[in-house]
Amino acid sequence: MKVLMTALALGAAMPVLPTAAMAQDAAEEAQADNAEMTAMFEADQEIRMRLMKAMVPTDDGSIRIPSDLAIEMNEGDERRFARTAELFETGALETGNDYYHAAFIFQHGSEPEHFLRAHHAAMVAMKLGHERADWIAAASLDRYLMTIERPQIYGTQSRQQDGVMGLYEADASVLTDRERAQMDVPPLAE
Repeated sequence: MKVLMTALALGAAMPVLPTAAMAQDAAEEAQADNAEMTAMFEADQEIRMRLMKAMVPTDDGSIRIPSDLAIEMNEGDERRFARTAELFETGALETGNDYYHAAFIFQHGSEPEHFLRAHHAAMVAMKLGHERADWIAAASLDRYLMTIERPQIYGTQSRQQDGVMGLYEADASVLTDRERAQMDVPPLAE
């Protein structure tokens, strides 16, 4: 603002860049999240919370999931994924929250390209200033690597093997624990 006042005092024309930048900042602040995307994200998280509460550990170390909830989650995931893809492709997602929410929906896909799309959405959310998108960016890349049968690099993905839940194979040589922490991911040892 001091630059603008000085320019006016000297009789100079007002600089365009600060005015344009201020207008852009105001437009971004006024930009509202996509309500449909927010509702789908909330539904996505709600079914997962219900599923987690209903999980039952078994004597062999595995986890039993009620089939009715698993079916409800899978059917909902398919609907939410398809609609999120439509919103994404038509440019209806604009805010960091929109892309953050889309990243979680895409993360619950089933194909490698779904996880790359989740990763892209998380990266856009980060670029737009979303402060919690770093973890989903890391997790979506790990899930992509897992689905193409490569070791993960952040250590966000677990898998049940021989009835026991454990960390999916991780390549500790690619990133340090300090680099993992930069993406809000705990050290591999944890």
